[in-house]
Amino acid sequence: MRFYICMILLTLTFGYAKADKKSDSIRRLLPTLKGEKRIDAYYRLYDISSRCNNQKEERRCLQDYLNETIKQHNIEYEAKARYDLMCYYYNYSLKDSLIDKTPEELAFMHDNKCWEQYYQTWSLLIIMYIINEKNNTGLRQEKLMYEDATKRKNKYGVALALYGMGMAYDNLSFTSEAKKAYLRCINIMNHLNKIPTEILEVYSYYCDVLKKDKEYGKMISTTDTWMQTMQKLFKDGQIGNNDENFENSFWVCYYRVSRAQAELGLGHIKEAEVLLNKANKCAQIERGMVQTYVYETIIELYIKKKNYPKALAYIEEETKLFKGMNDMPGVLRILENKAQVMEALHQYKESSLMYKTLYLKQDSINEKDAKNQLNELNTLFKLDEIKMQHQLSRNRYAIIFSISIILALIVFIFYRHLMTHRLKQKNEQLTIARDQAQESLRMKSDFIKNISHEIRTPLNILCGFTQIISDPTLKMSDEELQAANSQIITNTDRITLLINTMLELSECSSNNVIERNDKISCKMLCSISIERSKILSDKDIEFEYINDINPDVDIITNRTYATRAIRLLIHNAIKFTPHGKIILHSYIEDNKLNIAVTDNGPSIPPEEAEHIFEEFVQLNDYSEGVGIGLTVCRSIIRRLGGNVVLDTEFKDGCRFIITFPV
Repeated sequence: MRFYICMILLTLTFGYAKADKKSDSIRRLLPTLKGEKRIDAYYRLYDISSRCNNQKEERRCLQDYLNETIKQHNIEYEAKARYDLMCYYYNYSLKDSLIDKTPEELAFMHDNKCWEQYYQTWSLLIIMYIINEKNNTGLRQEKLMYEDATKRKNKYGVALALYGMGMAYDNLSFTSEAKKAYLRCINIMNHLNKIPTEILEVYSYYCDVLKKDKEYGKMISTTDTWMQTMQKLFKDGQIGNNDENFENSFWVCYYRVSRAQAELGLGHIKEAEVLLNKANKCAQIERGMVQTYVYETIIELYIKKKNYPKALAYIEEETKLFKGMNDMPGVLRILENKAQVMEALHQYKESSLMYKTLYLKQDSINEKDAKNQLNELNTLFKLDEIKMQHQLSRNRYAIIFSISIILALIVFIFYRHLMTHRLKQKNEQLTIARDQAQESLRMKSDFIKNISHEIRTPLNILCGFTQIISDPTLKMSDEELQAANSQIITNTDRITLLINTMLELSECSSNNVIERNDKISCKMLCSISIERSKILSDKDIEFEYINDINPDVDIITNRTYATRAIRLLIHNAIKFTPHGKIILHSYIEDNKLNIAVTDNGPSIPPEEAEHIFEEFVQLNDYSEGVGIGLTVCRSIIRRLGGNVVLDTEFKDGCRFIITFPV
């Protein structure tokens, strides 16, 4: 919401004395005014007060304005005043007041069919959620708003919903979805009878996303259209005023910065420099957030020109601007730019320290964001839970318990893995430290994506079936009820299995030696594993157990852990062989006891024979699971004194072989 912030900063330039004179003049005229002229006078008093940075006075004038519209029963003006009240809460970060009052204001606007203010107020609430990192809540509200506006065929409402969707998707790093939402929003707004001023914000955010994906050519064409739209809005009097210099307005400043970013991306240094010089002149007038936005791109320009002293000078200036601002992403960007410049100036020690500070701050932000998202998901889940608590109490508590454990384990494993990674980096050189940091970030992203998918899929199924069962209007036969219950049990088991596997991974990371006090035959060991894997109940799989070991031959092991490892290999074969044959074969070779699990599913390339045993590795991105089963299996077998490997000579499927000393 850069434009909203800039408007607030602009109002601070008005002097109190000038405002007082205008206010006194209007108040002297008030007793003589009637009807809409009197309402307009109260609005002008409110508008003047909003430019004086006096929150108390602004609130008083706004209430007088609202009271007058209510007194005159002027619904149109009252809806506008109510929306201005919501903007007041938003601008002064009165989040609780905005959330509490929004339902009441939406109800008034809905009942009186004031649809423009209705969707503006709803959009304001959604943007507040997104700015406060509650993207899932924002997306849920956006979907409701989009469906509501579509149902009423209100294109303006649809456009505002798409605008909010774009912001939420961008915050969640779904740039492809963000671009689609922004582009649809722009197309709809351009075809309205009166183009709304919000379109200028959408252009700015759309160009930011295009820059992230390095679509500089598309940025050029977009900024061309952006400028044409600005000129039309300025000509129609929707932005600026008659005595304002259009070329030096902050709207044009943002346009020039986005255009310069596109030119830089295309390697057009001179063109970018001309644009940034003009934008910088405007920024010296506007200052505040506009200036930081301009400086950010100027720094990028000088880095590309390899004028590192100049880049460093602007970095220092930008650092001063950020003092007192609660903008951690901006601080991180400054740190990254400064570290890059220091490295280019061969100041490796300073650069190394800055990269380390950057990494620690990024880690802190990522951990905080993860906790915020987990808290938000818990809140959303509890809201849904209330709707079905009477009929699904047992399932509800089971789901809450499962999610709580999974989320706690995610934070624990993620944090533990990160700390181990950090300790290994301490004494390495700058290049190695930077490469490992990038790899760590990639693993975080993949891990959270996979875990989110594995949790969301069974939860969606559970929620769907429980809503069907709890709907009193739906009559279900015994067979349908049985099928629904079966799905609930199956997906609950799936979540439980994921929890158990993650616990096993946590245990494996300790590398503790497992005590081997059980004397057991190989046949008995395999039989227990077969029974616990439940493979014999799968009608789509042909299973065969071959035992070529004398029943008198026993091994000394830990029965619980050994059967768990064999069961993990059987489950792995089942996952990749939904329709086929699986063979469990036990035999002795080279004075070693071997247990082989063979399937005729997809084969694994020999070069991946060791890679697949690493944590979170999946050769098929569309397969179920999070890629830790084989890791757990190998850890258990090795701590039992054996080993598990992939048979790279077997080409008709996949074969894993466990070896134990006899």
